[in-house]
Amino acid sequence: MKSLLLTLLLFCFAYSELTKYQKECEDSINGDRIIIGAREKIANMNELKYDEELEKAAKKQKHTCFIYGVEEIIKNEMYSTHDAAYHPRATKVACIEYYCSNSKSNMKFFVIDKGPGGEKTGEPGSKYPSGRSKEADSGLCVVSSGFGVSKNIVLAVLIVVLNFI
Repeated sequence: MKSLLLTLLLFCFAYSELTKYQKECEDSINGDRIIIGAREKIANMNELKYDEELEKAAKKQKHTCFIYGVEEIIKNEMYSTHDAAYHPRATKVACIEYYCSNSKSNMKFFVIDKGPGGEKTGEPGSKYPSGRSKEADSGLCVVSSGFGVSKNIVLAVLIVVLNFI
């Protein structure tokens, strides 16, 4: 019984981790958003978190192979872009590769949820929305983390507890 619980617990924690590709996507666009937020004085630029559901939804949609700007995939819901500056209040990102016949190659696109409008100017992270706070080093608005206990600490404690059951 104890080994079954431990196996289920490990599966749950392993399942929630991002792949290397997903983490690189998230880090890449957030790095760009940090630079753009500082340069353009965007006070409410949210950090984007990778969203697998957004990725699945985007893969089902038809895409064009634009080079610059934004393509709205689903009106008022989702768009793809090469530029991290659009929609500072968006919160989700996914990356997809799409074969483009005009360039005869695969192109990588960022797919972003279309957050509410309303860019605010000022010091980066100074006008964060409710439920978010300024990340000190980046200036992005991040989800408030509560008491900030990492998954690894929780996992270690649960393993110790399970050993005593």
